[in-house]
Amino acid sequence: MILEGCCGEGDAWALVAWDGWADDRWWELPDGRAVDEVLAAGDLDALPALRLALEQTGRMGDILWSSTPVGPIVSGRFAEVLERSGATGYVLVPLSTPDGVGPYALLVLDDNDFDDVRAFPQGALPVERLDVSARLLAELRAAGVDGFCAEHGEAASQRERARQLARAIPS
Repeated sequence: MILEGCCGEGDAWALVAWDGWADDRWWELPDGRAVDEVLAAGDLDALPALRLALEQTGRMGDILWSSTPVGPIVSGRFAEVLERSGATGYVLVPLSTPDGVGPYALLVLDDNDFDDVRAFPQGALPVERLDVSARLLAELRAAGVDGFCAEHGEAASQRERARQLARAIPS
């Protein structure tokens, strides 16, 4: 199943920020490197302290819609299920959160074909959607994890192919 944060009018939208973060250069870390390149290289120790910033208040889902596509932002409850299930394919980077907001983390994926949680489409950078195994989805649902949109992989793949074609063939 393909999962992503809900982006409706009543849903919270978030972004990942850090000291020195600027709206017009959201991708640039204080040392000048691009955050997505640092994440893709797995150089997590080089990241500054990250925080969750809300762009739109609303329902706080277990996966948040993010306008800074550096990776999925997942709740503490989602993270607990990942850890408890023995899921593979990810690293969690804790985010500091505003007062009154529970724990959230940035989900960094290693993008192996055989992991329980992968980028969708495979190899995508930045990662906006997750492809999770049937076993992991069942465990997430059994734990009451919600607040995300889910779509069958084949339907999502067809939509992705259509999106890529629309970009390749200008109107």
